[in-house]
Amino acid sequence: MALRGSEHDGWDLTAHLLAALIDAANTTTYAVAQVHSKKRLAKPEPVPRPGATTKPTRTVTVAQLAKRVRQHR
Repeated sequence: MALRGSEHDGWDLTAHLLAALIDAANTTTYAVAQVHSKKRLAKPEPVPRPGATTKPTRTVTVAQLAKRVRQHR
């Protein structure tokens, strides 16, 4: 399935899903490493998307994720 519009710049649905999967894996790896580290680690950079002029912002911190996990136990 091809996506139309200059904002996709040749990326199809599979490419977008793979980029999202890579970002999710990197974020999960970062969160696990940060929980087990005594120092602050650098957040992973998201895979660049076609047509994106600014970096996406992350609004959830590792501390917030840990709090959510504790609440659901």
